[in-house]
Amino acid sequence: MEKALTIAEKRNQLKEQLEIRRSLPENILDGTGAVYQRLVNPAAAKARGTFLPTNAANPDDDGFPSYWLSGIAIALITFLI
Repeated sequence: MEKALTIAEKRNQLKEQLEIRRSLPENILDGTGAVYQRLVNPAAAKARGTFLPTNAANPDDDGFPSYWLSGIAIALITFLI
């Protein structure tokens, strides 16, 4: 018979699963930041190995531009269109 998981273990499992998945706004902002980083600093983008940060919960840990910078870029592109 399987051992029942405690609440703390279930919480940790859920946290690990949420770190992998991204919402649509996170994908758009992280993707914009990845494109910006590839244009400005291609060596750092290639050293990362993946296009988007591996941990969706802490994109700042991967050296990505902050969300406000990505948001400004999206706003400018939208305004120009």
